[in-house]
Amino acid sequence: DVVLIDENEPLGTAGGIRLIREHFDKPVIVTNCDILIKADYGDIIGSHISNNNEMTIVSSLKNINIPYGVLESGKNGRVASIQEKPQISRIINTGMYVIDPKYIEWIPKKTFFHMTQLAEKMIDAEKRVSMYPISENSFLDMGEIEEMKRMERILQMDEII
Repeated sequence: DVVLIDENEPLGTAGGIRLIREHFDKPVIVTNCDILIKADYGDIIGSHISNNNEMTIVSSLKNINIPYGVLESGKNGRVASIQEKPQISRIINTGMYVIDPKYIEWIPKKTFFHMTQLAEKMIDAEKRVSMYPISENSFLDMGEIEEMKRMERILQMDEII
């Protein structure tokens, strides 16, 4: 089922979930509205269940090019090394989650609250929060102009194929 809700005031990426009146008895997919995830959602949920996760965060490798020389400092402000225009790789949160329904109750009512705050709360309580990795090209984001242009290029290529 797809459940859409309207917020009278902004409640963050998780706060609006508490407005849903339905009770869920299976894992729930929560996703930001400005992303597309090109993946097998059944496999994501299957992985969540088979790994006994309580929250699964869909993750992606993100390569970021720094267009400048990066300095490493030594003692007394001396330059220890220079790396010219490096690429940094990090595993990032795509904005898609699978959560067990009982943790919806952990989201405060009528409060601005992010999914990352729920994840942190669960991690602090030593709940099983894991990642489901997807490729960088499987995560499409329109939240920033350059990423939106990248999304448009990839979607246009998919139409050709």
